[in-house]
Amino acid sequence: MTTPSIPWICLLPAENHPVEAAFFSELHLALKAAGGEFYVCRGSEPWLREILHGKGGFGRPAGVIGHVEELATAEALAAADIPTVLFAPAPVRAGRRSIVTGYDAAASGRLAAQHFLAQRRFASFIAFPLHGSASKGARDWADRLAEGFAAEVAKSGRRATVPRVSEAIADGTSASLDRLLLAAPRPIALLSPFDESSNFLVASALRIGLRVPEDVAVVGFGDTTLCECAPIPLSSASFPHAHLAARVVEWLCRTADGLEPPGGARPLAPDRIVARASSVPEATGADTIVARAMRYIAEHRDLALPVEDVARACCVSRRLLERHFRERSNRTVLGYIHEKRIGFVKELLETTDLPVGEIAARANFPSPAALSVLFHRVTGTVPARYRRRGG
Repeated sequence: MTTPSIPWICLLPAENHPVEAAFFSELHLALKAAGGEFYVCRGSEPWLREILHGKGGFGRPAGVIGHVEELATAEALAAADIPTVLFAPAPVRAGRRSIVTGYDAAASGRLAAQHFLAQRRFASFIAFPLHGSASKGARDWADRLAEGFAAEVAKSGRRATVPRVSEAIADGTSASLDRLLLAAPRPIALLSPFDESSNFLVASALRIGLRVPEDVAVVGFGDTTLCECAPIPLSSASFPHAHLAARVVEWLCRTADGLEPPGGARPLAPDRIVARASSVPEATGADTIVARAMRYIAEHRDLALPVEDVARACCVSRRLLERHFRERSNRTVLGYIHEKRIGFVKELLETTDLPVGEIAARANFPSPAALSVLFHRVTGTVPARYRRRGG
């Protein structure tokens, strides 16, 4: 293979990690939006090490994004001084031009626990593990997810269990899973690491005569298209993948231009649980309206959305939207718009060195003063002070 005449980016996605698969799809769009010509190649760590050592005739990549689990790869990247965005958990020895980011599994587990605890009806809380044949990245995600879930449940004086499940679970006939579900006091709050495993767990519960969500309630992660298509629609945590992809590309371009990477890069937490019939008995049309509105607001959180635009996107009247929103979330639509918009501003304050005026422009405020007024109303402080104290 000849060396390409234009730059190329090496992607190292984790195997069988559906949450990150959605991110890498958005990453292709973000790289294209950044401008310029380049190749995007997916590879493995051994292959990348050969490239970094001058083998293969492919030339050095302009940047690397993804999972680096082998210390030899981290050392090769550090020696090559290539801009790198590493997904946590990553080797301790990251290079000078490396940033560590990723998805906050512990925060994700806490959010799922809060979703269950708010219903005040569960007798058991179980974090479902991945079987041993899953990739290391996926198993690390599931382990940290369970830790966050158990810690949040413990705050309520309850205890979450993380059972050992046999490898036979992969074929859908695991007797150990059947025994687990039949023996646990019901109703059961069941945490699933991914939407695909949620669908399997729902099918397993139904197969042994348990009702979903009355006897077994399930929440997964990723909010993939499977959630709406499943026989019982799946509740799932939704992540702002497009925002993380844009943030990663910004970091990569900044580092490639010779600037220091921003400090304090934080893993991304999900912005909400999209409640569906797998976890909420009363998941009705009203809940669907609220979930659709929250999704639309999160996808446009850099805009000053009028409530009428949100209602129009949900195909309902403003009055109906506001009534359902208040009943289901105990807040107003406008308040949620402000909350998400200021959340976007906070992330820019925490992860970039952009001046407040530029951040105001990116969040579509008419002026920095207008940003400061809303920021103070929501947080009780002003942007500059928030940045100085580190969030």
